[in-house]
Amino acid sequence: MRERLGDIVAADWRSRMSLALATEEDIETIGVRLFGESDDVVEDWHIVRLTVHSDRASDRSLRLLGRYSRGAPQAPFVSSDVVGIDLDAAFVLTTTGGLYGLGRRADGEPSEVAVAHMRHAMVDWGFGRCLSPAPGTEVGP
Repeated sequence: MRERLGDIVAADWRSRMSLALATEEDIETIGVRLFGESDDVVEDWHIVRLTVHSDRASDRSLRLLGRYSRGAPQAPFVSSDVVGIDLDAAFVLTTTGGLYGLGRRADGEPSEVAVAHMRHAMVDWGFGRCLSPAPGTEVGP
């Protein structure tokens, strides 16, 4: 059985953290007009919502997940926080200043490769202890 995006977060962390595909309403909240020359084009893309809950508040970030089409063809890609999206012009702007073109939008759940890349990115961001074991990984006593 293939791992779904929400399965990355360990069950005992799901009351404090969630990972899901962004809703159209999420995407609309960061809608802006963008123009310029993109750093690369991302194909088979999804906007992913990462929410972290604490006793005081919840923090939500949106990330672009997909694969590069130019600079590193076919390489999986996940962005820093998305701060703006222009679906008409097919651009996404990230908090680090990256401007990415949007190629074909993927339907349904992200691919296994994209989910595995998201898992790897979350470890890099310091969320490793919050993650469930990767499929096929044995968990010791």
